[in-house]
Amino acid sequence: MLKTDPSNVFIAISRKASKSNVARLQRAGARIIRCGQSKINLKMLLRALYRQGVRRIVLEGGGILNWSMLREGLVDDVHVTISPILIGGDRATTLVEGIGMPTINQSFRLRLLRVHRRRNEITLEYKVNRND
Repeated sequence: MLKTDPSNVFIAISRKASKSNVARLQRAGARIIRCGQSKINLKMLLRALYRQGVRRIVLEGGGILNWSMLREGLVDDVHVTISPILIGGDRATTLVEGIGMPTINQSFRLRLLRVHRRRNEITLEYKVNRND
């Protein structure tokens, strides 16, 4: 069973998803969105969410999903929280993974909007400056 209100849970799947897994998710109350053949088509997903009334999402994905959303031009803002915890290592996920940009000139530029301090953390809020 889902640990949150199932009416607020959307799960994106591709056509490759097994019928048994889809049925299990639906029994748990999740709202299924099929978008893509062998992998999730992010633009198709966001259009489907928009049709469901979703106007804002928080992307808390790993580096590959973050890169894919940036590459597709689907990110408006980036919030980076600095916490007093040191983690890392050879296998640690970074903010952006994937093929990335080959040069600094081709990289994504961010414009600082706000800085928030909450107890022992700082959150930097940026606007993504698109090169289009």
